[in-house]
Amino acid sequence: MTWLLDRKIHSTVVSNFIASSMELASNEAPTKWGLTEKQPGCLRLNVGFSELLTTRPKELRVLLDASIAFDVRNKIQLSLRGSIAEPFYRSVPRSQLLTVPYLMDADLTALLAAVRKSHEAIVRTAATRGFNNGAKRGHSNRAVESLAAIVGRDLPYPGYAVPCSVCRPLPEEVSDDPKTYSEGALRRVLIDRYERDHSARRRCLEARGSICEVCRRDLAGTYGAVANGLIHVHHLVPLADVGESYEVDPEKDLVPVCPNCHAVIHLRRERPFTPEEVRRMLDDASSLHPQNPATPDGPIPPLRGSIGR
Repeated sequence: MTWLLDRKIHSTVVSNFIASSMELASNEAPTKWGLTEKQPGCLRLNVGFSELLTTRPKELRVLLDASIAFDVRNKIQLSLRGSIAEPFYRSVPRSQLLTVPYLMDADLTALLAAVRKSHEAIVRTAATRGFNNGAKRGHSNRAVESLAAIVGRDLPYPGYAVPCSVCRPLPEEVSDDPKTYSEGALRRVLIDRYERDHSARRRCLEARGSICEVCRRDLAGTYGAVANGLIHVHHLVPLADVGESYEVDPEKDLVPVCPNCHAVIHLRRERPFTPEEVRRMLDDASSLHPQNPATPDGPIPPLRGSIGR
């Protein structure tokens, strides 16, 4: 059964709380946190050795710092386990687990706002500890992307799980003259990164599928199940050329391309190659070297529809 994030449990209120915790964990300890898929459609955020936030079908679990008091003005049945003297996690001083049933959005907003400071304190404490390898193995980029679609903004990935398209931005995502700062062996690069709408990507793939429109490869057929759904989405008009926010038509402005074809498209920095131009490169290469067909199945079939600039 395919895992899908339960949007009834992960309301905007809950999702934004989790997202903020992820962003804090990423700032405090980029490689010592992870987001795990839990059945059915639930999430678990681990930082250090500890489970800091978990959504369950009927309740939300949030780890707090017992030394920071919080005030809930309405009468809510809460369960608190752990204290300053006897922390819930022995490895995290002052850890206290709050369990609360899901409430109306207004009540849940008030509750999460009340515990935010206490929760952030325990995130920082947990980030100073080691990291659970099981949580690392269980981390899901798909869960990050599902949550990002709800909150409407890009969310961080752990340093050990950053997708290649994020860790090495394509030319269209980087300013022409990025400023750099050097401190000993550390080189920091500041870039301009253009906002991308996750729902637009999803709509594009729903309409066109996850087969590369240039070489017609399905990467799962080449590499197996590990590459199932692995595909980039290319903007026919580079975001850097737009200059400001604009409304994207997912079926006309976006096109699925594999990482290889996407990289070739952007080899020409000032004006990226069009998908048709890269397609012709493959055709030419196939005619010159017939022993190395452009696809595992031989000649490339015609493109579906027009994807010209």
